[in-house]
Amino acid sequence: MMRFEWIDMLIRICIHKYLLNSKPAASVAEAFEKLFQINVLPTQPPEGLTDKDTFRRKRLYKCVARLCEHALVCWWLCLTYCTA
Repeated sequence: MMRFEWIDMLIRICIHKYLLNSKPAASVAEAFEKLFQINVLPTQPPEGLTDKDTFRRKRLYKCVARLCEHALVCWWLCLTYCTA
């Protein structure tokens, strides 16, 4: 299944579950929000609900900051060894 097919399936579920019932949602966006708030999020384990940027802040951004501290050395190494 391609990504657009997956999203299309989720939207179709939202429409049938929350727009075509006795208490309809105001829009497809609201139906999508309801689907996740009512059906998806309560079933997730706590580690699945962590901040998505935690790994980036802990690992990646510190490495980038460290490289920026040594930018001149990195630039010199690149000029010395990467040019033909």
